[in-house]
Amino acid sequence: MDLPKSNHIKDFFFGLLVPFVPLQRFLNKAYPENATYNLFTTACYTICYVAWVVLFILVSASTAFRAWGWIAYFANAVILTNVRTSFREKYNLRGDILGDFFASAFFYPQVYVQLLEQADILGLPESGHEE
Repeated sequence: MDLPKSNHIKDFFFGLLVPFVPLQRFLNKAYPENATYNLFTTACYTICYVAWVVLFILVSASTAFRAWGWIAYFANAVILTNVRTSFREKYNLRGDILGDFFASAFFYPQVYVQLLEQADILGLPESGHEE
């Protein structure tokens, strides 16, 4: 088994701390023709991500925030599952929606690494950089 490359480690930590950055990068690589959709998807994900973090911080003020925090967390998982499944369908890649959901819900930083790596394997250029 190969060790992770430095870009994999960087992408993992970006995915862990600011997941909307690798999400936008990936969407622009995979769907360069849909800039508005990419921005909208990233904005929705960002709002849910920030809400998830803030709502779990606010649990100390009221436990009712916990339920809303979980809703925001799983909304993120659904958004990322949609992105991952759409990418699999577009490029005829093996996988299933249940696996995509569990990976998106519990291993979301690694999902970004996998998506970006697969985009590189397919030779998808960075947005605005044609080969």
